[in-house]
Amino acid sequence: MLTKFVSLLWSLFMLTSCVAQHPCDIVPGTFDSWMQGATSIDVVVVGGGASGLSAMKQFQGGKRKVNSVVLLEAQDYLGGRVKTVRTSIEATGKTVLTEDGAEWVHGGRTTDLYRLAKKLNGLAPDTKTWNIFFNRNNGAKASPLGYNIRRNLMKQCETKKIITPYFQKPDKGFGQCFIDRFDQTYKKLKAPAAEKEAWYFYNEQMVNKDQGTDTWLNISARDALNFRGADQWDQWKNGYDTLINYITKSIENSKLKLNSPVCRIHWDNESTDRVLVVTKDGTSYLAKHVLITVSIGYLKEHRELFTPELPTTYTKLLEDVHLGVADKIQLGWDKPWWGNKYLDLTMIWTEKNLPAEQEWLYGIMEFLSIHQYPEMIQAFITGKYAKLMEDLPEETVKSDIMQLLNSVMSKTLQKKGLSAVPEPIFFRRTTWGLHEWSYGSYNSYVSPVGADNGLKTRQPLAKSVKNSYNKQVLIWGGEALSTTRYGAVDGAMAVGKTMAIKIKNLLA
Repeated sequence: MLTKFVSLLWSLFMLTSCVAQHPCDIVPGTFDSWMQGATSIDVVVVGGGASGLSAMKQFQGGKRKVNSVVLLEAQDYLGGRVKTVRTSIEATGKTVLTEDGAEWVHGGRTTDLYRLAKKLNGLAPDTKTWNIFFNRNNGAKASPLGYNIRRNLMKQCETKKIITPYFQKPDKGFGQCFIDRFDQTYKKLKAPAAEKEAWYFYNEQMVNKDQGTDTWLNISARDALNFRGADQWDQWKNGYDTLINYITKSIENSKLKLNSPVCRIHWDNESTDRVLVVTKDGTSYLAKHVLITVSIGYLKEHRELFTPELPTTYTKLLEDVHLGVADKIQLGWDKPWWGNKYLDLTMIWTEKNLPAEQEWLYGIMEFLSIHQYPEMIQAFITGKYAKLMEDLPEETVKSDIMQLLNSVMSKTLQKKGLSAVPEPIFFRRTTWGLHEWSYGSYNSYVSPVGADNGLKTRQPLAKSVKNSYNKQVLIWGGEALSTTRYGAVDGAMAVGKTMAIKIKNLLA
């Protein structure tokens, strides 16, 4: 009797242990049933972000239109890490527009994306005026001289002559250049000695914000230098989804399948030279080519997606490329309580005495008004601090961020006759690191070891996978393949277009 009871307990344990932790863990059907019911098709595009959609636009246009194609998107919207959110605020009756992901049209005004935004009359006018603050975390004023160090160091460490020697140091990253030059630069700019350590920490966190890294030593110097493009801050006046809507208008709606996560890709089969692609509900396709545009974070996390396993030459490359985590924390009021303009608050941590459960706040270095709403602000938080924040309940994050605002703006509150920061009527935070379809957001980066192992550019990541019939069946897409515009929407779009042209040539 006892033996049967123990056996029953063990069976229940095994049953509960096997509960699916990811939507793709359990897919109805078998290989044979999937093969038997598969729809024959030329191309399957996996992922409906900027890269996948740009590829679809290319397939649907030009002289060699590809009609036998379908895009499979796991989520209930198109855009991927381009995600515009519109929220109705009951207290004001207004609908506000925020961006969970991509926010700016980067890269300079000669890029195809900027020209398209201009053509669509989609750019927001740059008419902002700012209330600018440089504060310590305790509310005291900080010297703006320290802020100038970041620009100075960035200019130095993005100069080829200065950064090139760091290419030969696989145990060092891009940040080593900043470390080596910080003391001399700080002294030269005559910034306050009492704030030196705080501005050093600020510089490290801002580099992490730019690169999406845990520390500024994570990204290779070569990879950082490869990135190209002017540092501009143009925004879409009606949301980044203006771009997504524009692209999708040129694609047949029937070829775009939402809520269709790809869960199995059998890419080398004895009975056919095609690829068997299976979605969550068991729907299957037999494709000549599969264009995979999922994030590098998802690809690394779910290699079991592929049968057989991907070639070791490719998986070794994946080990040296990472997807950073950049989150946003957004708050809004009925009017700006800090002044009558947009907020630009730079803060430094001269005191680091937070309890362990609030240490995630050390990742916040600035608050900026967002988009076209002077009464709304957001803070970016990246890397390890973002991951700590994501593990906390939303109410805890809101309480902690309000506590920080009350501290860093305490002197301003006193001048305004306010006892505390008013309770916000809007709050939102992102959790891209926990996102089951991306496992990160911004941006992909090559480690110093990866650059030393051969990833001097992103080109090796773009090498197609051939099956035993010597056919290029797996084609890669996404921003991670762009050597000069990784992490950028225009980079993702360019890769998608290029790979679609490649597939067109393979089909010819």
